[in-house]
Amino acid sequence: MLRIEVAHTFDVSVTEAFAYITDVKNWPEYWPDFIRIENSAAAGWSNPGDRATVVIKLLNRERALNLEYGIERVSKGRMRHVRKPAARVTRCSP
Repeated sequence: MLRIEVAHTFDVSVTEAFAYITDVKNWPEYWPDFIRIENSAAAGWSNPGDRATVVIKLLNRERALNLEYGIERVSKGRMRHVRKPAARVTRCSP
């Protein structure tokens, strides 16, 4: 299985970062090579169990990432966002 890992550090609070990431209106800027959110009227990303499908360009093809929102506390001041099942993306904030 191919694993691609990218990390960025931003000088913002956890609260600001969380608010930005969970607002689907920011996703065109947030997701690399963003194409669209499928069924955007029904897509949500602020409560556990919310689901969304993001279509991005990956390896010169459109790929649909089926995401389900969940949060796991990793340690004080850090959150890990796990998106599953079709894609697993981990985002950590300082």
